[in-house]
Amino acid sequence: MAHLIRISDVPRARWIALRDQLAADGWTLIRGGGLDHSWATLHRGEPVIEMQWDNWTEGEITYAQEQAGLIEAQLPEDIRALLKAP
Repeated sequence: MAHLIRISDVPRARWIALRDQLAADGWTLIRGGGLDHSWATLHRGEPVIEMQWDNWTEGEITYAQEQAGLIEAQLPEDIRALLKAP
């Protein structure tokens, strides 16, 4: 079983911007949800990013630790900074 890395408390506007930017950069985007909850799966071959957002907990980004190097290189600095937040 893969160990997961989670980035939590991503504000809604930033979550949407990241999702859309990764799709514009060539990641395949599958998404769904509604007013109170949204989800997205992005993949570019092997690397896969799972994203969830809801009104109660804000956004979350999840990916396999084994893919961290590839994925984190694609994340903007403000999102990577959330990895270091207490």
